[in-house]
Formats: sequence, structure tokens, C-alpha cells
Amino acid sequence: DLAQAHFHSPFFCWHSRSEKRSFMGDVGSSLCGCNNVHQGSDATVIADIDLVTSLCSDFKFDCLRCEIPKLCLYYSTMVSSKQRVNSAIASAYVAAVAKKYRNNPYHNFFHAFSVTQWKFAMLEKSKALGATLTEVDTLSLFAASIAHDVEHPGNNNAFETATKSELAIRYNDKAVLENHHVAVGLEIMQSDKCNMLAQLPAEQLGQARQVYTHSILMTDMTEHKGMTERLTARSERFTGSPADRLELAGVIMHSADVSNPLLPDFDVCEKWAQRITEEFRSQYNKEIELGLPETKMWANVHTPIGFYGSQVGFIDFMILPFWKALLDKFPDLEENAQLLENLDRNKAKWKKLKAEAEEETK
Repeated sequence: DLAQAHFHSPFFCWHSRSEKRSFMGDVGSSLCGCNNVHQGSDATVIADIDLVTSLCSDFKFDCLRCEIPKLCLYYSTMVSSKQRVNSAIASAYVAAVAKKYRNNPYHNFFHAFSVTQWKFAMLEKSKALGATLTEVDTLSLFAASIAHDVEHPGNNNAFETATKSELAIRYNDKAVLENHHVAVGLEIMQSDKCNMLAQLPAEQLGQARQVYTHSILMTDMTEHKGMTERLTARSERFTGSPADRLELAGVIMHSADVSNPLLPDFDVCEKWAQRITEEFRSQYNKEIELGLPETKMWANVHTPIGFYGSQVGFIDFMILPFWKALLDKFPDLEENAQLLENLDRNKAKWKKLKAEAEEETK
């Protein structure tokens, strides 16, 4: 099992907190809705809509405590209950996408579902967000979010470019992985049984594909700085204009992609931080092995002080400025979810752990 296998990784063997905790947890049927499924009219098993809406609109939901088939069930139920898409198509699409995710510590199907669920929760908590986007926009975002890292190799674009990989050559070193994720998702939708956009009228297909593509491309971390600056400088609220809606779709996707530091449960936040850090360290070791330029900021993330410090820095320099700018434009999201409070609390915990680790080295 992917989640359980990661728990036994030697990467975080120094961390006694992690050694005491299984990533799978103790999952009861009431938590994951095991006893709340029924057969749909299209012969597709879907979960109880009210249960799924309640679970997935809660930022506390921990998808790492569920198995992949259950998450696929939740996805098809979320989408078919909110959008003009047949549940059989949603089920086939998410199953096909799930099969193409790799066994990475972080960039795996669990992460893809987490991003999708976070987006769902954002739209449920903020009426302003939902009112700005059209139904076509949100359907495209649902299709994009679950596929936004499909076939991710577990390293970043810089590594692809430095190694002159097949993907780097194919996409001319530009948003290499993001372009690949877009292409794989669209290829899956070439099958009629997996085409999430099949029920849209012809005049809306172009808009849907544009939103789908743009939102995935905006998960490229090189877009983060510019996106933050544009949000900060923006004096007016987002409108329903095509340009504003397209920009907002990208912002929502990126915000969900970097949402882990705002999780209300620090233990879950910590799990995801460990997972992404393991991928960083793995790439750093490959860079040394292959004689490539080293990503220096990852040199010490395998140590307690380095790991905890990296989380504080990530929050201060990347996450807080972006999310503060976003929540300034959608204050009802902060009012209903207290995301910045979660961020402050998690930062304080990281700082405390770092201080304790530093004390132990004295």
C-alpha cells in the first residue's frame, strides 16, 4: 500500500513523532463512508451525496487515511452531484487517471485527491468564489485537479531540463511536467467513457479546455511569484469576465496545490511536509550522483533542524504572502474556515520543534 509503504521509509527515522504514527491510521466505516454507498441509475456505485459533501467540504478531511478506491468513489460522487457529468463517466475518468499516478512519496494520487478536495471545500466555504466561476469553469477544474500531477516522476522541472529528459526535449524545457500532465489528462478524455467534457455543448468545449489547460499550467512553481504579485496589486474583486474567471481558475488550482501548511490538523500537515521533503532529498542525492548542479536549499532537509526550518521559511516567504492576498479578495473564505489562523498555528509548531531540535544539539 502506497501510504503504508511510505511510513516505513528510513528518511525520517530520526523523527520519533513519525515513528509512533501510521499514515493509514485507524479507519472506521463511519469516517470513510464504507456503509453509505448505493447503486446509481447508470449502474455506477456512488456514495451518499450528503455524506461526501460533509466530509469533503471539511478542511480537516485526511485522505491519507482512505484507500484509493474509496477516494475514487468520493471523487465521482463529488463531481456528479455538482456538475453536468454522468457518474459513470466520472468514475471511469478518475479510475483511468489513478492508474497513471506513480508510487511517489508526495506526487501521487493521494495528493491529487487532496488538491481536488481542497478546491471543493474552498467553493463550499466561499459563496463569492462559487458565484464568480461558471459551471463550465468548475467542471473543468474538477477534471484538471485530479489529473494535475498525473505521471509525475517525483522530481521537478529543473531536473528534467538538466538531464535533457525525453519530456524536456518534447516541451522545449518550458513547464515540462505541467505540459505533460495536461497532455496525459486530455489523452484519457479521448475515450468516450472517460470524457468529462462530453456533455458540454460544442460552443463551451473551447472554454472548458482552456480552463483545464491553464489551471494545470499554473501549478508550475515558477508562476508563484508573479501570481502573488498580481493578487497583491489587484485593487478590485474578481468579476465574471472571461479573463478574470480564467485567472481565478489558475489561482484556485495553485492555492489548493500549496495548501498543506494551512491544514487545521498539524499532524496531517506534518505528514505531507515529510513526503515532499523526501522527494526533495531524493532528487538532491540524484543531482550529486549525476554531477548536476545541486539544489543547495535541500542540502540539510534530512536533519531535524533543516526540515523544521524549511517549513518556517516556506510559510514566511511563499505561503503567507500568497494566501493573504487571496483571502483579502475572498474574505468570506477566511471567515468560514480560519485558514490564516491555521497557518499561524502550524508555523508556531514548526518553530517550536526547530527550537527543541536546536536545544538537543547543545
